[in-house]
Amino acid sequence: YTGFRDIRLSFTFQHFGADKTVFDQKFKMPLLFRIGAADNIIKNDQVRLTAAVDLAHPTDNKEWVNFGLELELLKAFALRGGYRLNTDESNLTLGAGLTSPNLGGFQPKFDYAYSSFGDIFGNIHRISVSLFF
Repeated sequence: YTGFRDIRLSFTFQHFGADKTVFDQKFKMPLLFRIGAADNIIKNDQVRLTAAVDLAHPTDNKEWVNFGLELELLKAFALRGGYRLNTDESNLTLGAGLTSPNLGGFQPKFDYAYSSFGDIFGNIHRISVSLFF
């Protein structure tokens, strides 16, 4: 958290490690550097609109940029959308989530996501159920 509005920044290194040897061939680990930012554009008791951007720089491929929005209504229902630039597959994502009121000490959450993976994998649908205690 930056202390200005609700802006959050993140920096990560992924796959940081030693080179690997498989069948007498050495492979360099594909280091991935990410930098991201998010901010709540609108935030009150009824509505929250969050925007996020993420830049990924892999050492073994071209860079890409992720953009996303989440609209949350009454802290119970969320609509999500995202887009990835500079990729061959998986550029559009859409989703929705429903958070139930507290039910006897736990709070269930249901999420659905749609991703377009083009000609190779087609359309991907993901469903998740989470329980928070």
